[in-house]
Amino acid sequence: MKKGILFLLAFFISVFLCVAQKIINNPKCGIYSEAITITKIELTPDATILTFTAKVSGNNWIAIDKKSYIQPVGDTTKLLVTKAVGAEIGKRIFAEKGKNKISYQLYFPKLGSTVSKIDFGEMTDNPWQIFDITIKEQPNLSKVPEKYLGNWISPDNGLWTFSLMDTLAILDSKIWKYKSINKTGRSLIILLKNENQEQQMVIKSDKEGFCQMGFSEKEFKNYTKDFSALTNFKRQDSKNFNLPVFNPGKVVYKGLIYGYTPRFKSTGLIKYMNQLTSQQETEVVKIEKDGSFNIELDLNYPQEISVGLPGLQERVFVEPGMNLFQLGNLRAPEYNSLFMGESADVNYGLRATKAIVPEQDELLSGISNMNQDEYINRVKEIKEEKKKILSEYEDNQTICRKALQIRSLDLEYSIAQNMLLYNQNLRTANYLENKDLDKSLQKPYIPKNFDLGKLTDLKNTPINNDYSFVSSEYFPLLRTLKYTNFDQLQWNYAYLILELKDSLEKQKIETTDKEKEALAFAKSVLSAPYEESQEKKLYGDYGETINQFTQKHRKEYLRIVFSFYDRNVSANLAKIFGVDNGLSLETSYLTDFLFKLNSSDFSLTDEDFKQIKNRIKIDYLKEVAIAEYYKNKARQEASSSPAPSVVKSPGDNIFDSIVTRFAGKVVFLDFWATWCSPCLQGIERMKPLKEELAGKDIVFVYITGPTSPEKTYNKMIPDIKGEHFRVNNEQWDYLNQKFKINGIPHYALVSKKGVIINPNMDHVNNEELKKILIEKLND
Repeated sequence: MKKGILFLLAFFISVFLCVAQKIINNPKCGIYSEAITITKIELTPDATILTFTAKVSGNNWIAIDKKSYIQPVGDTTKLLVTKAVGAEIGKRIFAEKGKNKISYQLYFPKLGSTVSKIDFGEMTDNPWQIFDITIKEQPNLSKVPEKYLGNWISPDNGLWTFSLMDTLAILDSKIWKYKSINKTGRSLIILLKNENQEQQMVIKSDKEGFCQMGFSEKEFKNYTKDFSALTNFKRQDSKNFNLPVFNPGKVVYKGLIYGYTPRFKSTGLIKYMNQLTSQQETEVVKIEKDGSFNIELDLNYPQEISVGLPGLQERVFVEPGMNLFQLGNLRAPEYNSLFMGESADVNYGLRATKAIVPEQDELLSGISNMNQDEYINRVKEIKEEKKKILSEYEDNQTICRKALQIRSLDLEYSIAQNMLLYNQNLRTANYLENKDLDKSLQKPYIPKNFDLGKLTDLKNTPINNDYSFVSSEYFPLLRTLKYTNFDQLQWNYAYLILELKDSLEKQKIETTDKEKEALAFAKSVLSAPYEESQEKKLYGDYGETINQFTQKHRKEYLRIVFSFYDRNVSANLAKIFGVDNGLSLETSYLTDFLFKLNSSDFSLTDEDFKQIKNRIKIDYLKEVAIAEYYKNKARQEASSSPAPSVVKSPGDNIFDSIVTRFAGKVVFLDFWATWCSPCLQGIERMKPLKEELAGKDIVFVYITGPTSPEKTYNKMIPDIKGEHFRVNNEQWDYLNQKFKINGIPHYALVSKKGVIINPNMDHVNNEELKKILIEKLND
């Protein structure tokens, strides 16, 4: 009897606990910070417990803000964290060795019984945030029946065709609203509306996850929610890129961020490289309240762009003259995004073949114990492994021809570059092996014998392929060929400053005693075997002297540097690839010409223009040189004329609001952050210069964004003489676009009239900067 009572008691307790404690595994969320995910929520009578997994890498760490909170959606009450398990609030937390994840629990006060969704956040300036965390599933309030909601893929072409959501639909790369939804027999007739356009859909389903859809009741096609249909379809009819791939035009890129909320930031950034000018282009994207976005980009050739939108941080491939629609933040295991439009297929193909480009870990594994022959054989093995995988894709025809073209070239150029970077990769491996070791256990970097004659296979690399520009690996390879003299692999910098010394001596220009000492040391390292300690001495003990020396004679130094580039690329292309003309060489000529054209350090003449036209034989490259030359001339002529009336962008307005208060003064802009070590070093270095210029109409303006914690910022700025502005996320995005900020510190110069003289100043020493500022003050 007693046993029976105990059994019943245990049973009722377990039932009570199940009722009293609700567990939600992998809860649904809307937009959230990339670094963390919620893997479990426990609702107990006393608390709300959230289990987090945070991604970390290397020596990075995380810290739990003491004002972390949860907030019921639609309520203003913030429920603060009460305790943590598996981590200590306010302390740095590192991952265990060999792991890249940290798991912990945060406890919050219990939620009300009516709460269905919560937000998680931190009361700090750069918070982790997770929105619309589902606590209680709500009944489907959409007029669209549950079985039809979702993303539908066509088995007939292997592409995403339409989506039906609670309040919106996606079809033909457009976002539609529901005008009417009516049931007729087994079918659902949906009338969609997009501005002045209407579209009817007829849909029916007899099986979960499958449906038939048509635009009338007479013609239906089959669709599935199974994402495997994207990868199983044979794309035997797909086509290669059209030639020439260099074909400037507009890209219409638009889409929808699934689960977006206006409570998150309402702007994002798209960045891409103009590889010919070596300029990063930045565009601000405005996100509408429903999560939709739409932007046009001017591109010269098909390429990847870097998308940085809330919930959508990835690289996307776009093509001039074509459109792309992206549905992002799906959080599906297989796909975070779906694509529609003319560039959809190539994006699916590139995602499927991402592993074709060798990762750094693959290339560095075991390199410290390899000589050049062993390294070459290892890289060849990697190439053959990747080619085999690519051949399988080609045989199965599951990715399109364009993706195959891109990945084939990516592999060729990546392998070629890494064959050439044997010693540089050896240095990287040495750094990675040493970084976690005590200084006494660290091994010095010792370069190994490198013989270009062993790279005869590289002559088969398609370095002048007509499609080269579509590969993101092509331009890095060209830069390696340009920047490297393989006969003096370790001491290119020492070689250049000694060439500058020789040039100055011919011009009978004197050097100081400190410069003579530094140059003598540079000469000594060139004539001796490489030693890491000597390199550190050159860059450390003599670094500032050499930097001032090259800045003082900047124009002559740059002339020498570009002459060095010119010799390198010609010699390397001939020696390594067996070519003395064609796309690779002419692209290099063009990039150097465009750099000089847009740099205040060079004054190109009509003779220079004539020379570049003679050097470049490829029509589309020559057209770029001609167009850019005359554009530059027009800009120079316009700068001396009254500025035309233009519609100002948000970035212009933010800039104006900052600089107008300094009218009549030369403004030096410093974009920085409290956590940025090079920024703080630059600020410290300029302190004596600011003292020297005190009383003159020159003002130093420091601009930072919300990644600089407000308390730290307020603590720091009293010690930084100048004018200070801390802008919000959207303002930072627009300034980022205006000044093409690709990293901080970023410097810019503004005239006494409030006109930007230089949106991206070089990092020069105090003496050179003083000269520039005084010159602009006297203009």
